[in-house]
Amino acid sequence: MPQNTLADSEEIAANRRGEITPRQRAAFAEALRSRGRVQLLAWFMGILLVGLIIYSALTARPVVPAFKFLAYPVLALLAIPGVAVAWRALKFLARYDRARHEMSAGRIEPAVGSIVWIGGRYTARVSDMAGSRGRRLFSDRALNLLPGPYHFRFLPRSGWLLSAERLATDEASSQRDLLTILMQANDFALETLPLNRTGRMAEAQRAQLGRWLWQMAALYLVIVAVIGLFAYFVWRAPNPPAVTVGLIALATAMALTIVFFGWREGRQIAADLRAGTVTAAEGLARKEIVRRLSSREDSYYYRLGALTLAVSEKGYEALIEGRSYRMYYLPHTKRLLSLEPLPAPADE
Repeated sequence: MPQNTLADSEEIAANRRGEITPRQRAAFAEALRSRGRVQLLAWFMGILLVGLIIYSALTARPVVPAFKFLAYPVLALLAIPGVAVAWRALKFLARYDRARHEMSAGRIEPAVGSIVWIGGRYTARVSDMAGSRGRRLFSDRALNLLPGPYHFRFLPRSGWLLSAERLATDEASSQRDLLTILMQANDFALETLPLNRTGRMAEAQRAQLGRWLWQMAALYLVIVAVIGLFAYFVWRAPNPPAVTVGLIALATAMALTIVFFGWREGRQIAADLRAGTVTAAEGLARKEIVRRLSSREDSYYYRLGALTLAVSEKGYEALIEGRSYRMYYLPHTKRLLSLEPLPAPADE
């Protein structure tokens, strides 16, 4: 079970006494070093970009002198992203600098608030007197805490969250809230859950699986058609015979490989469609992310023992680790259909 220092009983007790623990200070210092370096680099890059654009505006010699008056507005528009990056980084660094001074002063502010699901993330917010969404609190870690009411302790000016003490609440209500968040984050319909519990797919899930099969078949056909078109142009081109034969053989091998993988995946989807059954697994769940060169290409997973299920980024963020879940998935394609949190043991 992952350790959540924000809900650690020893740190909560220390914060109640108005003390900041050495571990909290060390965690803050590490966050300040790691994020501060990134933001400082962003600030320098933004300033450098603006400086280069201003220098170009002052020294550039347009090819058509009559249109020189257009150069300055265009360069000013190009400078906007640099100013925005520098300004955002400067605000970030200023906030962390305030937090650093607050950490040295050691003043802690308590307040009642809630963990809420907003914008695909769990967020800590302190309620204000007007009853609006309230003030957002910050932390260096994702909030692996159940949604609901908490007693927060934080640095007053920067809003740096030190600890979160869950207030007494109905366990059944918390289960319902977490279930709703999990299903919405994974784009699942709550209405499908009763049928999945009986081991069957809902009609909407069958229809979605059928669309997935046709979309996959169309994609593979397009890829094979493109390879075939490439082979045709190679055959018609005036290349040496050895080059033509080699390229056509390569294109044929690629097409056969695509057809094989498409046939194998399509057979698995068709098997799930014919059976119409749903497999269930339960236990302590954890989540995993596989980083790629671009953050847009990262892969997200739920892990339940030896079972691995691919999910979206929002689904990844919604799962609270260290709790037990029951997950419903297709037996052949291992496609997740729905999930639900299980009641916590009575001693928790």
